Amino acid sequence: MMDLYTKAYRQRPNRSRGFTLVEVLVATLIMVVSIVTVTAALRQFSINREQLRRYEQLYTATLSIRDKIMGETLVDNSQYKGTLNGLDYSYVCHLEQSANNYIYGEEVGQSGNKGAFLVMLFKVNLDVEGRTFEFYKTQYKKRFESRPEDEI
Repeated sequence: MMDLYTKAYRQRPNRSRGFTLVEVLVATLIMVVSIVTVTAALRQFSINREQLRRYEQLYTATLSIRDKIMGETLVDNSQYKGTLNGLDYSYVCHLEQSANNYIYGEEVGQSGNKGAFLVMLFKVNLDVEGRTFEFYKTQYKKRFESRPEDEI
């Protein structure tokens, strides 16, 4: 009887050779998930690329502004504003410390901060598009001209 049942099962009429509805639905689901995943990855890549471009622009502008400030003569409590490459910036300079340059003398009382140059240390707070950077600048200023008898 077992043979008869197995034989009857094997002798079913052949259906057309195609995909079943379930197979088509599973394939469609896999395809949709793949497309959604690739689209989300490309969107995130685009966002990251834009953030990187913005960061590069901010970094380059900040370095350029810093170079500009380092070339200027600063004054205590001065404020400046401007625009560079479409980025608004402002900076404030504060005199942190100043002293005359140090002179080494041969006799007691000749050594000390008695030099002809005033050395000033400025703290610069730079704001570029809402991001704050801080750095220091040393600036020298000649206090007085040397006299001819000092040079002998």
